[in-house]
Amino acid sequence: MVARSRSGRSRPAVFVVDDVLPPRAFRALCAYAEHQPVSSVHAEGRDPSWAADDGDPQRGPCAFAEVTGGPSGLAFVRGSTLADALHQHPTGTAIDRVFRVIAQHARAMSARVGLPGAAYRAVTARVYRYAHGTSLDWHVDSVEHYSGAFVLYAHEVWDRRWGGELLVVGRDRHAAGEHDGTFLEPRPNRLVVIGGGAPHRVTRVTAAAGDHVRTSIGGFFVRPEVLDPSPAREGAGRRKRA
Repeated sequence: MVARSRSGRSRPAVFVVDDVLPPRAFRALCAYAEHQPVSSVHAEGRDPSWAADDGDPQRGPCAFAEVTGGPSGLAFVRGSTLADALHQHPTGTAIDRVFRVIAQHARAMSARVGLPGAAYRAVTARVYRYAHGTSLDWHVDSVEHYSGAFVLYAHEVWDRRWGGELLVVGRDRHAAGEHDGTFLEPRPNRLVVIGGGAPHRVTRVTAAAGDHVRTSIGGFFVRPEVLDPSPAREGAGRRKRA
């Protein structure tokens, strides 16, 4: 588990910030995530990112922000032609807060995902909802497509008996054949940034969760070469089994 703190800190393969949003902004994000239209991750055909026994998690439409380097570490590109305007930052919705959080911590997380404009040129974000019985098996996100990934937990309460923990193995340890890593509870208002190439999984949400859904905003740091000439292929090449 990770000690509660309002400041970011680096750990093997991950960067974590607790209480990342002010209370009012966090409540608005939770309301946004709860009411977003979602569909099965397999709605357009089986997505190999999830194993057959991972159940049927849900996800919402993908929002997109083109980024470059800036005085504060990250700057947003206005009027980007890389995504349709409907889902492009600024969207005018609470998910814009997530993009601003990423910008705020861009320098601190650069040891995990690199610098904006160089290691990645876009950030994606979408709602993910894991009801009881769902999970995400061990996998490695495509390092050819993404320099890393993030998750911001957008449920207002979570009990440790409900499962849904994020497990991460450091890339160096994985390469050395070691499997020790980091255990992270899906604590409300927690941001976790995962460095590229680090195997990770989401444990199964237990029946004890009842109607409580493990809800998050998750996304990727998209490499520049992926954007030429097509928009960010948020699901392409995402997973290989660890």
